[in-house]
Amino acid sequence: MVRLRSVPVTQPVSVGVTTSAGTVNTNVTVDASTPVLASVGFATNRMTVYLHWRHPGGVAPTSVWLNGTNVTSLTTTVGDPR
Repeated sequence: MVRLRSVPVTQPVSVGVTTSAGTVNTNVTVDASTPVLASVGFATNRMTVYLHWRHPGGVAPTSVWLNGTNVTSLTTTVGDPR
């Protein structure tokens, strides 16, 4: 996850990740009107993940998918218009 503090002026944003196996480069287009993941937190037992989304108008997601599987029934979702 890469967290941007503001919408970048340059589009797309070039991102490179360097590891001991080499470097992977990609370009990412950032759309200010789409939801963004503001933060991620974990319970101490690592069995619960807290995803904090930021979306214009505080709209809550209608479904949650994990690795291509719909896990909406296993989640609790709330919205905050602020």
